[in-house]
Amino acid sequence: PAGQAHLAADGVTLMTERLQPGWTPTTPAPPPEAPAETAPAPGPRGWRLAFATPGQLGSLAPRSYALPPLRPGEFRLTVSASSLQFKDVMLAHGLLPGIAGELGMETVGTVFEVHPVTAAGHPHLAVGARVVALLTPPHGALASHATAHATLSCLAPPHWADADIVAAPTAWMTVLYALRDRGRL
Repeated sequence: PAGQAHLAADGVTLMTERLQPGWTPTTPAPPPEAPAETAPAPGPRGWRLAFATPGQLGSLAPRSYALPPLRPGEFRLTVSASSLQFKDVMLAHGLLPGIAGELGMETVGTVFEVHPVTAAGHPHLAVGARVVALLTPPHGALASHATAHATLSCLAPPHWADADIVAAPTAWMTVLYALRDRGRL
């Protein structure tokens, strides 16, 4: 609630929230993780939130990376919003052994690039279109750009705010699972 302190504990330290200047998407991303004598790989680059040490929340930071080539069925969007789910929290704490991938599954943004094979079968994926997409491992949404599969995307509702759009897919899938699979309705 407004006006009340929020506290969190990790079993060792008691923490409280506080506002302070920090890294934002409008500030330049940090330099690549390559040694100074090694030039970054050529081609387009982006940033993503990634762990230097998996399971160590303190090592989470924006890191530069080369955008991988698109495969048939894929497109790339410039991320305007993404969400975190419980799976991401468990992944961040290293509690999902054997599950690889980046954080964030739901994203909304503007189509930046489309594989030619993808474009032929998915006219909604025109460059510049505002879309919502669900990402599959190893791709993650906490980044400047996200790579998604065309079959897990659609045009974003024009009058919805980005934050509302990224919250809807998991809520809808949870209701569907509860009613259909658990409730057998």
